[in-house]
Amino acid sequence: MKTAKLFLSPLRRAKSRRDDTLLTVCDSLREMKTANLFLSPLRRAKSRRDGMCITAGEAEGVTRGAGATSTHKSRRDGTLLTVCDSLRAFSLRAILLSALALFSCASLHAQVLIGGTDRPRNGAILDLNSTAKGGLILSNVTITDPEKIPFNNPNVFPGINASNADVNLALRGAMVYNSGLDPALPAGIYVWNGYSWTQDGACVLSIISTSSTSVTAGAGKSVTLSITATCAERYQWYQNNVASNTGGNLISDTNAASYKTPGLSLGTHYFYCTASSSSGEVTSDVFTVNLLASGSSKGSFSGNTCFDLAQGNDDLNGCGPVSGRKPTVFSDRNPQDGVITAPVQYSGVQVYTFTPTGSVSHVRFGYTETSGISVDHIVPESSAYATADNINYACKVTVYYREDLDDELKGTTRDTGHKLKLYAVYNSDPNYFTASSDKVLELNISLQDCACCGAYVSRSPDKWLNFMCHNLGADEDANPFTPDAAIHGAKYKWGTTAPALTQEEDQDPAFVGMASTNYYPNWGSTCCPSSNGAKWINSPCPDGWRIPTAKELEDVTKDINNALTYFNGGTYTSGLKIGSALFLPSNGNRNAANGSFPGRIEHLGKYGFYWSDDQATTRYFHYDLMVRSNTQTLDQSNGISVRCVAE
Repeated sequence: MKTAKLFLSPLRRAKSRRDDTLLTVCDSLREMKTANLFLSPLRRAKSRRDGMCITAGEAEGVTRGAGATSTHKSRRDGTLLTVCDSLRAFSLRAILLSALALFSCASLHAQVLIGGTDRPRNGAILDLNSTAKGGLILSNVTITDPEKIPFNNPNVFPGINASNADVNLALRGAMVYNSGLDPALPAGIYVWNGYSWTQDGACVLSIISTSSTSVTAGAGKSVTLSITATCAERYQWYQNNVASNTGGNLISDTNAASYKTPGLSLGTHYFYCTASSSSGEVTSDVFTVNLLASGSSKGSFSGNTCFDLAQGNDDLNGCGPVSGRKPTVFSDRNPQDGVITAPVQYSGVQVYTFTPTGSVSHVRFGYTETSGISVDHIVPESSAYATADNINYACKVTVYYREDLDDELKGTTRDTGHKLKLYAVYNSDPNYFTASSDKVLELNISLQDCACCGAYVSRSPDKWLNFMCHNLGADEDANPFTPDAAIHGAKYKWGTTAPALTQEEDQDPAFVGMASTNYYPNWGSTCCPSSNGAKWINSPCPDGWRIPTAKELEDVTKDINNALTYFNGGTYTSGLKIGSALFLPSNGNRNAANGSFPGRIEHLGKYGFYWSDDQATTRYFHYDLMVRSNTQTLDQSNGISVRCVAE
């Protein structure tokens, strides 16, 4: 009974299954409640059938932990079937299930042999050595994308987020049988190498995607370039003087898949990246970065710039309750031109509009992915824009965002979501003459599973109010949560559609200050509706947005869920942060037309003033840095900021 002794000796040696050295076979089976599965064929045997099976009584002796020789007489003729030999006769599937039950017990550290009479071979945790018919059956799946986990079967690797790089790497070595229903992926055994499914499991170094390689931005801007590589261990970025991915100048400290350039001067700049591993090195295509003069004075560029899945982060991470957020469905492929209010959701196909001031020429559109890959493709409404002269009409471009962002963006926040820049490039000369006259306007676009900007309002039906991230007329390229002159915006008289002063005019040094000369002599007094109780009919807010009520503006500072943080800085670096998703700069106001100095700036850097939709001669929201906030009335000809809220 040498083979029985080999298999059962752990039963004799184990003194306690709590000794952290070895869990006995029987104890392991009892823990997993699989003893019947493992041993029931022994119990069912009625006779030895000429020495080919041990008896039920002998099997009972085994289950009691006795040595095989204590239950039956030793037989040297080979007719007695040992426990190990009988196991070989069992269903391979039952054996495998039993082995898996053994592995699941944390205290079992021994090697396991299934089939055969020898010890498991060195180096093997599980040694399959069966001469019976059959083999190891792997999960049968259909791989549709060789670079993603999970497959189309949600029961395989359930809960795995395909965009989670750490999880993908942790699953290296996973093995499945691919059905081959996709002709591009023939049937066979596939191994996950941490990046993709291959039939040999080898990790092949390659660059599989890059951010846009043709980038246009305003002069002095920095841009973010990125590549996605498989099996890369190191990265190195280079800058070149020509459009080539060889011979460039090494950029120090750039061992990362993305690179944010410093502010670049006017002109064209070239970059490329290498990715390397122990198996070699690969080089990206050339990134061409064109830096153009700002073109804000020659037109406007508009469209939806922030998209919230409204599926996760429910009242978490400063994202607001899902019930009060306007969702985006990227798989909805119906184009939307402007904000759609019914049904209350954004689609994955958005239209953006460049409207020139006066006449321009050669209008073009482009984009740069600064974080994540969001865009499938873009299509101008007319290909003639790029070569046309004397353009004095609106030019549109449709952006098709990726349909699978509904899954990829789940759970992302403002910091971890995707970001990109969309550009409208035009020539300021009505009759195109030289590229030196090219200008650019840009939109910063965010895609996430989190409210873009907003605050709690307890008396609102959804207890959350979505705000625009910037004051009207502010630089939307600027961070809306960092106090800066760029986010103060324009000044409006109540009830008007156009600003009384643009942000640039409002910050003209000649008209900033309290001296008698620091005012606009032609400020004027005629501007606004005169009847009390009227609403702001000619709203400057774009479609889908409106002027907030006085009560809404007051409530956001009184809701206990909104922590108030005051920034008491300088002229343009003061403001009030409400909760984690709304910042209102201390923008001051322009004095009324009937005052001593009409149009003079007052309270800049000390007080915040924001118009409400209620006239009541005329209500506005006001706060100061002494931690006071309320609504008061002002003459309609005061110049005050506007912050729109979602309809």
